[in-house]
Amino acid sequence: MIKLTRTAEPPAGFAGEQRIEKNLALIRLRQDGKKPSNKVWKQAKTHLKAESHGKCAYCESDTSTVAYGDVEHFRPQSVYWWLAYCYDNFSYSCQLCNQMYKIATFRVAREARRWRGPAMPAPTEEIAAQEHARLMTPDPRDRATGGMPFDEFLRSAIKEKPFLVDPYVEDPEELYGWEADPVLKEVRVTARTNRIRAIRAIRAAEDDLGLNREELRRRRWQNYEVLKTLADVIKTLPPDHATEAKEVAAAAIRAMMAPEREYAAMARYFVRVEWRLDVTTAEEQVETPVR
Repeated sequence: MIKLTRTAEPPAGFAGEQRIEKNLALIRLRQDGKKPSNKVWKQAKTHLKAESHGKCAYCESDTSTVAYGDVEHFRPQSVYWWLAYCYDNFSYSCQLCNQMYKIATFRVAREARRWRGPAMPAPTEEIAAQEHARLMTPDPRDRATGGMPFDEFLRSAIKEKPFLVDPYVEDPEELYGWEADPVLKEVRVTARTNRIRAIRAIRAAEDDLGLNREELRRRRWQNYEVLKTLADVIKTLPPDHATEAKEVAAAAIRAMMAPEREYAAMARYFVRVEWRLDVTTAEEQVETPVR
């Protein structure tokens, strides 16, 4: 899992007056005891896929090779009903992470601090419903004044201390480490540190997303083998020999660390933390940061 960033321009229908209209429709559905429509969030799929570089936001597998991608609600709509149409609650996930593991699971550190959301207006209170619709979610086009201020949204989200990592809010690479097993030929995701946040994050990664499921461990190993071979070229060849070979190997490693590549977080961890390799180009003239 790598850090993700929202696109500057949200998909049509999730900002401005259309966002308010969607929220108002959601309030009416809630009042009538009906479920939200999945046709609404499916409209965001193309944007979300681009934001996650065509990969699952969680396991980093290319969704065209492992399973089709879903628009996933980070906070499940069954609990956080008011976020069902909220673009800032969406991510792009493979069907295995979403439908087989996460489903509606969302653990928080203390249930008493769970985000409760807005009170429902009475069905006859049209003006109150309009105001609720305007303020119950952020406007991705106007973070400050378009709806719920985004800072307030983040405070409410962070306050409940979720176990699961939101890659749009936290940097997963500060929480996750990786462990290669040459006997079993697999790579597991582990806690990067002994901090309570990292421990909770790895519990959610394993139990709620299945990020250490067998097929993932083995697929990561295939990438790791290539990465390790390239790293050995750089580490073992004499410094004054085979400069061209080293440059080719470094370029290949940089490509494996790029955000669009499968399991980029794993590659970055081994290169930067385990092996402490500097694979930056001469033009960059900076040392690769150790995370």
